[in-house]
Amino acid sequence: MTASVISPALHAALAHPIDSYGLPGGEGRAAIAQVGATPDELAAVGNDPSCPAIERLAAFEGWVGLVGENALGAVDDATATAMASAQVEAIRGADEGDPWSMPSDVTSSHVSRHLIVLGRRVLPVVKPLLDDTRELPYSGGEGAAIASLRKYRVCDLAAAIIATITGVPYDNAKDPAKRDKQIAALK
Repeated sequence: MTASVISPALHAALAHPIDSYGLPGGEGRAAIAQVGATPDELAAVGNDPSCPAIERLAAFEGWVGLVGENALGAVDDATATAMASAQVEAIRGADEGDPWSMPSDVTSSHVSRHLIVLGRRVLPVVKPLLDDTRELPYSGGEGAAIASLRKYRVCDLAAAIIATITGVPYDNAKDPAKRDKQIAALK
């Protein structure tokens, strides 16, 4: 299935917030159910590099929503790489980090957790984000204030995800320069 043959209905169903596909009552999950998207269709979109990364990630998140998070442990390496690539490209293009949670709390986000569950095999795809120093804002009162004070960046989110995958405690230092030491070590 290439981007040009995705039905307009499925295309529209994949345009909801990323974190709404994994939630039983989420608008993304409801949209894919309404168009009757199957796990195979969603996997085909997710694995199609001609589709935009955010649409691929929505398809993969919808797939996980339909088949369950436990199915991530059984995906082959090519699919794990495609899932990680879609996540990485979505993070690169994100206006805010909310779908992945703040670096200190990545396991609370099902979107981040899906990447973490894929394990060490996705590290080569995720590690280039360690060089991305673009600030990654967060919305909402207290969370936005904390993120702003700590000046969370894309590389901090990547470091937290990689640290979790590798079993290393994430250093959530207030000063970005101190976090840079861990980032350098994770490279």
